[in-house]
Amino acid sequence: MTDVLFYCMRCDQQIEAPPDMVGERVSCPTCEVEIEVPQVRLHAGEGGEEEVNFNCPHCTHNIDAPSRATGAMVRCPACNGRILIPGRVEPIETAEEVESAPPAPPPAADPSTKGATQRIDLPVMPPPPPRHMKIKRRTD
Repeated sequence: MTDVLFYCMRCDQQIEAPPDMVGERVSCPTCEVEIEVPQVRLHAGEGGEEEVNFNCPHCTHNIDAPSRATGAMVRCPACNGRILIPGRVEPIETAEEVESAPPAPPPAADPSTKGATQRIDLPVMPPPPPRHMKIKRRTD
């Protein structure tokens, strides 16, 4: 299996971890905030385009996004929190700078959509400057 590529919510540091660490809490190598290695699933989406499925690190809302947007900064459709789209080790394509729409107001609580996966589309915010660190399990 390929390594999981994800980002620190505090400093936007790009981090790579082996798949056996999914669900474990690790310290960001840059700012030392504790973060969980996310479960990232790839699947065929609408029209056959590959999509990445993940949970928002702020509210755990389940999200589908185009895998070509790995590394793009977007807003969670549920909590409006700023998130970076995770992926696998080599992103297919990093989203280019796009004029971002003004942030949408947080949606009204709708109990019928709670727990449902929501697909997000571009526009996206520009990605953070590229920084990449790989973490490994200690072998003590």
